[in-house]
Amino acid sequence: MDGMGKAISKFLRPNAHGQDFGGITVPAIIVLGSPGSGKSTFINTVTQSNNLEICHDLNGGSQQGPTYVWDNEHSRVYVDTPGIQRDTNFAEFMLSIRDYLVRTVAPELVKLMRKPVSFSTYATIYVHRFTTTRLPHRPEDYRAIINRLFGPQSSKRFRILCTNWERVQEDARLNKIELICRSFGVEKEKVHCCQGTYPDACVFIDDLLKEGRTEGT
Repeated sequence: MDGMGKAISKFLRPNAHGQDFGGITVPAIIVLGSPGSGKSTFINTVTQSNNLEICHDLNGGSQQGPTYVWDNEHSRVYVDTPGIQRDTNFAEFMLSIRDYLVRTVAPELVKLMRKPVSFSTYATIYVHRFTTTRLPHRPEDYRAIINRLFGPQSSKRFRILCTNWERVQEDARLNKIELICRSFGVEKEKVHCCQGTYPDACVFIDDLLKEGRTEGT
């Protein structure tokens, strides 16, 4: 196994059975979406911070690479990712996020905690702007790629978070949600309309992280 493989084995191995290895285990929540969809706004809301710059340019992006926010109150890591475009190679994109967790996030958390750190759970949120007709390229492949890179339980912890839904007429919302479900291959229960409040964001994250726990993670 090469150096990268050893690093991935060390930091990305879920601590499924709660073994005491002298350190701490934390969930890693990866937030995806097209440029300007509301990724940074959601992370700022759920962490009650203003650590991430908000971008209102729907064609650009608020950043060139991923950034992370450590939620000290709940001991969680949120990864804010660059906006996904239609020509984005999602497999390469997610591999770069995994490398970022290994090479940057985990070592910095070790320095912060002064203890070994293991990522116990991986969850993914795709933030979708309700008012857009644009969907990412081949979104049905997303969970398969997440499953391959982060494990089968991670692909189950996949949710769609809709923003700007209140700007769509109520009678058209159901059709919109059905289209999103077909595109991403998810059930309606995995689509949530973002309320933009801290309590709503906390409940959404708590429910997301509970997914799959009955199967040993």
